[in-house]
Amino acid sequence: MLTCTGMAHIRQTTPEGLEELVDYFDATYVSGTCRTIRRPTAASDSAIRLIVRRVPPLYPVDIWSVHESMLLSRNRTNNLCESWNNGLYQLVGHYHPSVWTLIEALRQDSAVAETDIAHNQRGHPPKKRVKRSTIQLQERLQQICRDRVNKVKSVEQTLNAAAHTIRFYSASA
Repeated sequence: MLTCTGMAHIRQTTPEGLEELVDYFDATYVSGTCRTIRRPTAASDSAIRLIVRRVPPLYPVDIWSVHESMLLSRNRTNNLCESWNNGLYQLVGHYHPSVWTLIEALRQDSAVAETDIAHNQRGHPPKKRVKRSTIQLQERLQQICRDRVNKVKSVEQTLNAAAHTIRFYSASA
């Protein structure tokens, strides 16, 4: 889980010109922001009292962090639609299909789903195919998390190891 120590390290190592991005990330996902509220005091109408309130992050760490899921060998994603969108792309073969292409692909998907349901009802559940590279990636990320929990790696080493392990997919991939 990202802590104040982790954010401090990110701030120290942020390249020049990216400070606003780190501030946005911190305010939106980690620490939140502060808001000032002006209220008149009861003693006189001309005096104003300022109250500072802490505003929690829009997306708190417990919503987006997959640290515990990683350690417990659960899914790394917390976006339920991600898998479906990826499956639809694989089914259709490209983004932004025509309505007719989409309808045909959904018909085919429905037939496959009905077949899977029938097999499952007969006691033959479908096997989930997992790429070897996905399994290896999961194992590497689990080891990085375990090393941090066991204090084998520092925050800096953990962040660097995770950054070198993450794969980014382009929209055309």
